[in-house]
Amino acid sequence: MYFLAAVHVLLAINVFLFDVLCFFIPWPPVAACTFGRHLRVCMVASLNWLLLSSG
Repeated sequence: MYFLAAVHVLLAINVFLFDVLCFFIPWPPVAACTFGRHLRVCMVASLNWLLLSSG
């Protein structure tokens, strides 16, 4: 349980840092970056739901 919580926190930090990079660095594939952001938000939300339902 604590391991899952630690993984979830690390993933959330990773998502935040990657979104900051996507925002400040003008990469050419902006659409891919936005799609990846939505995908990661969905993944974090589903992990959060699994974490809450298992505990």
